Amino acid sequence: MTTRTNDAPKKRGRPRSSTHQAPPALVKSMQLDGMSYDEIAETLSISKRTVGNLLKLAKDQTVGTVSDRLDRFCQAIKSGDARALGLLDQFEPGDPDKITLDRTGDRPLVFSGRWLREGSTRLIGTTENKPHPDFWTIRIFQVCEPDKFNGARYAVAIEYSTTIKKTPSIQQTVELTSDPSEVMTRYNPLAVLRGFPKAPEYAQRQAYLESSSKLQYGQLVSQMLRDPL
Repeated sequence: MTTRTNDAPKKRGRPRSSTHQAPPALVKSMQLDGMSYDEIAETLSISKRTVGNLLKLAKDQTVGTVSDRLDRFCQAIKSGDARALGLLDQFEPGDPDKITLDRTGDRPLVFSGRWLREGSTRLIGTTENKPHPDFWTIRIFQVCEPDKFNGARYAVAIEYSTTIKKTPSIQQTVELTSDPSEVMTRYNPLAVLRGFPKAPEYAQRQAYLESSSKLQYGQLVSQMLRDPL
């Protein structure tokens, strides 16, 4: 009797084809780079019809963003809208909180400050029913005692999470800074990305994972920097 063995690395749980997982924003960026429908379809191993559907989704997703709603709110304030002014009057910054941020491989950072904003790549280009298993979360805090931290007025926490093996794995870095944009743009998301096993049969999917992850992180940074702190 012949016993068959399979020494191939264990798959990470993703389907053989990533047809339905291609982020619309990735397809849109490839089109903006001058690639044709045929070239995009061949690169992502999808049909030209799927390329068209994803480009339509990318267009639809640009409508009704948080920034759009914020712009309308600001315009309402400038026009003297009583409802908008009433909402604005209700906002009063509270007392600083004691904030503790975990840091992978280091002791937690503890400071007096306020939460300012937060965003994640978890749902960029997808939905809650099928979130990305590899995603980044960025949080920005105001540091209320900058003299204790060499004048740094902000803390930026960037967290990478992967749920590919059902047990969440998290890597978090935290930096004190006076320029959050410098920290976010300098951070390399691919440096912590776990990805697929290093084997030839996974090379195409690894390349796709890296390009889509980098694009999603870049979109998140743009969202975080869209409005002034």
